[in-house]
Amino acid sequence: MVRKYFFVGIGGIGMSALAMILKSKGYEVIGSDRQDSDKLKELERLGIKTFVGHREENLEDDVDVVVYTNAVHDDNPELSKARRLGKKIISRAELLAEIEKDYISIGVAGTHGKTTTTSMVSKVLLDAGFDPTVANGGNLPYIGGNARIGNTKYFVYEACEAFGSFLHFHPFIGVVTSIDNDHVAEYYKTMDNLMNAFVTYINNVDSEGKVIINGDDPLAFEAMMKSGRVGCITYGIRDGNNLVADAISLNKLSTEFDVFFNGSFLVRMKINVPGIHNVYNSLATIGVAISLGIDPKIVAQSLKDFKNAERRFEIKFEDERFTIIDDYGHHPSEIKATLTSAKNLGRRNVIALFQPHLWSRTWALYRDFALALNIADKIVVTEVYGAREEPIQGFSAKFIVDELVRLGRKESDVFFVRTKEEAFDLVSRLLVNDSALVILGAGDINKVFQRVMELVKK
Repeated sequence: MVRKYFFVGIGGIGMSALAMILKSKGYEVIGSDRQDSDKLKELERLGIKTFVGHREENLEDDVDVVVYTNAVHDDNPELSKARRLGKKIISRAELLAEIEKDYISIGVAGTHGKTTTTSMVSKVLLDAGFDPTVANGGNLPYIGGNARIGNTKYFVYEACEAFGSFLHFHPFIGVVTSIDNDHVAEYYKTMDNLMNAFVTYINNVDSEGKVIINGDDPLAFEAMMKSGRVGCITYGIRDGNNLVADAISLNKLSTEFDVFFNGSFLVRMKINVPGIHNVYNSLATIGVAISLGIDPKIVAQSLKDFKNAERRFEIKFEDERFTIIDDYGHHPSEIKATLTSAKNLGRRNVIALFQPHLWSRTWALYRDFALALNIADKIVVTEVYGAREEPIQGFSAKFIVDELVRLGRKESDVFFVRTKEEAFDLVSRLLVNDSALVILGAGDINKVFQRVMELVKK
């Protein structure tokens, strides 16, 4: 009988959510992370013992199951000890797959839009009285973090495609927001492999449930057709989808549109987040709601005051001089959407401060990054945040800046810096009145934010 779990990398956004869920079910949970964080402190407050740093002695002899993420290297001392002791070792994805068996689960997959859509679905289910359990890829203001323990049979979670994680899942309702070239260089190797993984995910959705797919996304639509799955709900802004948004009005910080289902008018929506991409995320949410029998008017009311997850076009500061935005965007498509929304704010000068994430992704997509960043007026690119990867010999994030120059940008508008200190110094000089600064990246670039805040308040 399993009584005690040890999480290697427990401070991660996905790992910590599952640790909290297991704790709520009465299991003893402990874990370690390479550095201290607010998330570790939060876990400690919940009675979950944590260690800072990975050491063999952290793994106690009475641990039954060791859980790891793909960010953890094989030579991790805790994993090495677990193998030596013959402990059961499972991935985070395998654990989530076990947890979801106890629920009517809603899995949100897709290269882009997972966290926002999961956040929207979670809020709608909360407001509709479904009292769901939630495991999200970002901290949500209305649940006080990245996890929520509900008291019903409903479970909302992100179904991440990285390392094939989502192939373990069998949700009752499965969402596919988009399919794009990501995790190909580091894992899938070809777009065909990525496509086939999404086809498998679609077919893994419960036969009694529903698949909800972005019908305007060419690859997502292709995956649906290849799957042979029938009864899917497609959504988009083009005719031919089951759910269609029309009469769209893009405002600075909100969006309005009409929603039609199979040609019949459902509701007029006003969502509290900007950008056409959030129209799509809202439509996916309505698709989930319809599948669960939730009145679309409840969805409209719920999303009217929706506040997105932390670091998703998060406006950290705004006055008559500056707007400071923190955003998790780390793929060209996400950066394009974020900078387009930033431009729509009407500021004279949009500055993008971007830290690329993963060497493999940056090498594969540096030209696409340049095209996306080209929307900004001033562009600052830092060196790659390698995370679990080693540098690629002869390659640097400077390739992005060189590509921007090749595209015709003036060298006085685009900059490459190696450190966050250099980035802060440069941004300090570029910030002038009527500027919007957008801090982009999935690494640690948002650590610059606090210093920027101190600067703009002076």
